[in-house]
Amino acid sequence: MAVSGKTTIRSYSKCSRTELKRIIAYNYGCDPEKCSIRDIEGGRLEAELPEILPIDSKVEVKKGKDSMSAEIYLYPALAGGECFTIDGLTDILEYDEGLCRELFDMELLENLAEAVAEGFVVQGEVFIRGYDAKHGINGWYEKHFADLKPVPEEDEHGRVDFRNLLSIINVREGEPLITLHPPTDGEAGKNIFGKELPALKGKAEYISGVRGVRMDEETETLVADRDGHVLFDGEEVIVSPVYEVKGNVDLSVGNVEFSETVIIHGDVLPGFHVKGRDIRVFGIVRDAVLEAAEDIFVKVGIKGGNSRISAGRNVTSGYIENAHVCAGGDIEILRHCYNSTLTAGRGIYATGSKCVVCGGHYSAFECFEAKCIGARSVSGFTIEVGIRQGLEEQVQALMKNKEELGELLRDADGRIKELAAKNNRIHENPGLKRVISARKLLLSRYEGMSDRVAEAIEESLHPQPYIAALDTIHEGVSLRIYGTELRLSSNMKKARFYFDKDKQGIMFTDHE
Repeated sequence: MAVSGKTTIRSYSKCSRTELKRIIAYNYGCDPEKCSIRDIEGGRLEAELPEILPIDSKVEVKKGKDSMSAEIYLYPALAGGECFTIDGLTDILEYDEGLCRELFDMELLENLAEAVAEGFVVQGEVFIRGYDAKHGINGWYEKHFADLKPVPEEDEHGRVDFRNLLSIINVREGEPLITLHPPTDGEAGKNIFGKELPALKGKAEYISGVRGVRMDEETETLVADRDGHVLFDGEEVIVSPVYEVKGNVDLSVGNVEFSETVIIHGDVLPGFHVKGRDIRVFGIVRDAVLEAAEDIFVKVGIKGGNSRISAGRNVTSGYIENAHVCAGGDIEILRHCYNSTLTAGRGIYATGSKCVVCGGHYSAFECFEAKCIGARSVSGFTIEVGIRQGLEEQVQALMKNKEELGELLRDADGRIKELAAKNNRIHENPGLKRVISARKLLLSRYEGMSDRVAEAIEESLHPQPYIAALDTIHEGVSLRIYGTELRLSSNMKKARFYFDKDKQGIMFTDHE
């Protein structure tokens, strides 16, 4: 302990005269009215005490009720009293007050110890603070797909189509869906007495159930195990290969675009568009558009001049009325077909016990079979088989390509003449040599175009196409095989029509 001979004290921070007088009376036992008190810089005060007995320096500590902080009060030694050092001060705080030394603000305490040695009274300086526990963060999941927004989309011109609703989240196999982030343990706290304040560990986030989903262990991410659409309610995540509409496709559902199977238990109303790999409709399709990469099935029927039905493989429908239907494979009609345009990459079948096909235009690559074709009061519609759809466009494209090659050959000939006029020795004229080589390649491609056209035609002609009426085919129906046409002048029963290559005409026989 150092010794002080001072009888003057000063406030370390701003202080009222009343407070300083209280300190003088309470801590030094002097009559404050006999002390000389004056203002000094910084709003502080200085007091000259009368002759007193030696007084040692004092320390007081006020601890917060929550034990998370404490204030220190220091009173300097006077009249030869002993003044504590920084080591003595910290020992008092640690051992006498029971405080945790590692939490001390040592820089502050050192400054305060020096100030007290110089006669400053320190009041209410916070020199120690505990720290609260940092509780762990709960686990959480991060979604990698957008939320459903069943609201109409606005195009670039500000127009809104109320049929276009964002109601399906399509995903592909392997696409990330949800990343699960683990909880943290948290960090323990400590109060001013050194007591540890335990931290609560965060709770893990769980996905209670999955279907069509697998876990990527490396990234802790749930990924789609198949193509489909995502269903997620916060607890269970499903990737379903089937999108079901319980009722009608209307304004409450919007247009449907899905990569897999679409099942509609009601109708598809006018103006709506359904797209999927497979489409099954258990009601009616009215003036709507269906597009399927594979098959389409409509239990009741398709109707309306604005109906456009397209399937990569097969189309099956209860009935078809005033509609356009195109299939890469077969078209099957279960009851009747009226005034419609049907195009099939293989066959058209309407063979049910009461099935009738009447009016419109029918085109199939392989065959057309129906129970009853035409009616007494209806005539003038056409059925054609034997030629694959798109042949004409394919041949036109090949012929256009041939014409373009011909133009290039003529340009090459002109260039050769121009270069040869300057120097006709090929070995001395590399430019001429390059043009001649290019012309040879063009000529080879040009001469091969005729073969390609012939191959395209041959591949687009079925070897044995036919048209068959299982019961009756009525007069007035036009039959066309390989482009050769026959218009029936009378009704016929159970007839099968085919093309006789020797006679170069359409013949018929009984259809068993």
